[in-house]
Amino acid sequence: MAKAGERKDPLSSLADSLRAKNGIPWRTAVVADSRKEFVRGKDFVSHFKEHNDVLGAWVNRALSQDDQIRALAELFMRRGLFFKAERQFKKPKPGKKRLAKWPKKLLPLHGDRAFTPEHFYYWVNDRPASPYLWLFSVLFAVVVLLACLFPLAPHPVKLAVVYISMVLLCLILSTIALRCAVAALTWLLLGRSLWLLPNMLQDDKGLDEAFWPLWQMDEPPEKRGITHWLLRVLMGLTTCMTIWTLYQYVPDAKGAAPPRDLLYVATHRLFVGILTVYGLTVMSALCVMER
Repeated sequence: MAKAGERKDPLSSLADSLRAKNGIPWRTAVVADSRKEFVRGKDFVSHFKEHNDVLGAWVNRALSQDDQIRALAELFMRRGLFFKAERQFKKPKPGKKRLAKWPKKLLPLHGDRAFTPEHFYYWVNDRPASPYLWLFSVLFAVVVLLACLFPLAPHPVKLAVVYISMVLLCLILSTIALRCAVAALTWLLLGRSLWLLPNMLQDDKGLDEAFWPLWQMDEPPEKRGITHWLLRVLMGLTTCMTIWTLYQYVPDAKGAAPPRDLLYVATHRLFVGILTVYGLTVMSALCVMER
């Protein structure tokens, strides 16, 4: 980052523009025990083939287009803007036929400054902070402050927090249940599982990657013998029998339903009590820390 009053290096500005919204596609990976953003060499080449007007300001125009792109990438490495890396695991995972397009772990190639489209290149510095980052940081601090003041909030505010929390919890649980149901049904019918939001429960994915792609189909098994078909048929019969048994022996709705008003009041008091105790605990901890 350039200090106030100093002019930023034009090459660094070009590198920052490549990491903007309309720049080169990127992902995050672990590089030497630290998480870095990286791009693929072939995406770097594709980007500058579409925006070749930028190349002339940095490299010799007498070179061919591929050589100009290679020279610009090597200039980036000499200036320490990004460095070359390769996959840590060079074989597909068990059950997979192909390597992942975006590996989760990379090995840095120290001293190798030759650009090749087949390798990966990780950025050294963090991306420039966007205005949205500052806005979300302020909003997060406000939310934490409001959470600490929850015990002092009016009763309608407590009710709103309870209902919003219950809606979010139901939304999360219903999404997980839908994912499992679709995966199980497609496995029974096709022998492959269709996962909705496959990265939603991955702890190594960021918020921007958790909801993309929207769906993903598992790779087909290498061997589909009679055992695979028997297992699917057996699981299908077991599922149908379980559903039929639950339907046949479900209690009568009138006899099993508890008094609705009592259940509502008990649930309401439980959630409000939990949130109130949590808020008082947070405030007590803050008071102890201040002392």
